[in-house]
Formats: sequence, C-alpha cells, structure tokens
Amino acid sequence: MTGPPIKSVAAQKGHVLRVEWRNGSVTLLNMRPMLQSPRFSAVRDEAVWRSVVTDGRTIRWTDANGYTYDMAEYEVNRFADGL
Repeated sequence: MTGPPIKSVAAQKGHVLRVEWRNGSVTLLNMRPMLQSPRFSAVRDEAVWRSVVTDGRTIRWTDANGYTYDMAEYEVNRFADGL
C-alpha cells in the first residue's frame, strides 16, 4: 500500500487518541503518560488536545501561540507497542 499510513486522528475523552490507519485498522492510544513529558506537556490543555490533525505521516497539535507539538508515525507505532 502506498501513500501516507495514517488516515485520520481524533482526540477522545481522557486523553485517548484514536488513530485510523490507511489499512483500515484503528489504534486507541492512552496518551496520559506521554503528556507528562516536557515535550508534550502543553497538549494537556483541552484546546490544544482538541486541535489534533494529521498529514498522514505526522500527528500534530497546535497551541494558541502557534507552537506545534508533533509525533511521527513511527513514534505512534512504538508507543502503541509499549516501547
């Protein structure tokens, strides 16, 4: 299959991220542990959390000042695998 691997993303309650893959599978990620890191601490804000989008290869959140917080597709896979 060619093209970007991520079809869509959606912010869910409790900081669960729903990732739909191009192959039709869905991954639900509990992002709470990752949001404790300095890298993603701003994403704990509800408005930032709800701003999630994807370009198919990267998941991105944007805060009110225009700063972005990115997670690459390979990071999603590693996080989902518990690595």
